[in-house]
Amino acid sequence: TNLPIQYKYKLGSAIDNFDSMALIFRQLFDRETCTYTYLLADAQTKEALLIDPVDTKVGRDLQLIEDLGLTLTHCLNTHIHADHITGSGLIKERLTSVKSVLGAGAKPAIADVHLEHDEVLPFGSHTLRTLATPGHTAGCTSFVLGDNSRVFTGDALFVRGCGRTDFQQGSSDRLFDSVHSHIFTLPETCAVYPAHDYKGQTVSTVGEEKRLNPRLTLTKPEFIKLMSELKLSNPAKIDIAVPGNMACGYLTEDPFAISPPDSVAARLRLANATVIDLRTDDELVKSPAVCDGIGLDVATVAEAPGAIVAAIESGKLPDKYAPIIVYCRSGRRAGSGCEKLLALGFVCVVNAGSRENMEASCKIARATCSRAHK
Repeated sequence: TNLPIQYKYKLGSAIDNFDSMALIFRQLFDRETCTYTYLLADAQTKEALLIDPVDTKVGRDLQLIEDLGLTLTHCLNTHIHADHITGSGLIKERLTSVKSVLGAGAKPAIADVHLEHDEVLPFGSHTLRTLATPGHTAGCTSFVLGDNSRVFTGDALFVRGCGRTDFQQGSSDRLFDSVHSHIFTLPETCAVYPAHDYKGQTVSTVGEEKRLNPRLTLTKPEFIKLMSELKLSNPAKIDIAVPGNMACGYLTEDPFAISPPDSVAARLRLANATVIDLRTDDELVKSPAVCDGIGLDVATVAEAPGAIVAAIESGKLPDKYAPIIVYCRSGRRAGSGCEKLLALGFVCVVNAGSRENMEASCKIARATCSRAHK
């Protein structure tokens, strides 16, 4: 049976019947953050997904995918992580056809695909169904295999625990309802695979957690009271991880550092990408813009911040979660513009450097994405 070529389907699609086919499955671990990354693949078609990749483990993950002869199609994140930066952006730079995926509740965070509750993502003859499980954060999502044999719960449900609810629009009330309504209603034999474990445990089952989870066997008022009394310190990387993960893992540490064309092209392929050309009108006459974008007629490095502010105030720029690519003649004015954008809270900003570098980036983007700029 041929599957429709789409990213997602509504619950009830007949393709769920094929989930008995052979599945390749690996549970991978990042010791520094105690994060689990999951590789799932169809053994026949070799189509593969990664759930919750970590930026420092991208080399390991891609090597395993190559070793097994798989084709990675999507990187899924269960939520906007606060303790590490997702590897999705780095993977998309190296494998240009890969799509990043978040639950719809994580908007306006950047992703190629935002899945609604009960939408289904196919890979070969298998599927993952999306479960909206907010509470740890407002945008938390769990993913359940189509035959209900495994559920990947992110930080909504741990082995004998759950994620905290005191930041990123977290809610103990919502988390309790999410787990009881969407996870604890799965078959008791369904294996529970969390995003983290700090005690050396790797997997549980829905039945075990319904009976033995010390937090989620409480009454709802008891659970809310317990969670309010935890008083946990913030994750060490929260200040860089959250903005980086809102931008699909694209973290700009030095706005004056010129990104290579492959990296710029990865941003160009993202939805709603906006290009800013900071060259003067005279420069444009001699060397026209290489792609669709916004021209701001900036003559000096010192003028760039003011031009950026004026463009924002006039409504020329999109919201702060849209990818922004900036270039000029050499990259200095672009760096000053990027620095201002970052200071104003834009989360996905990249210095493309010169016109020549920008042109090379656009050529790569055109070759790898039908949505690329002209």
